[in-house]
Amino acid sequence: MIRIQNMSSTVNLGTR
Repeated sequence: MIRIQNMSSTVNLGTR
């Protein structure tokens, strides 16, 4: 689950 959160965080930063 931590890996999914990490990917989500990166995507969020990339999108923003």
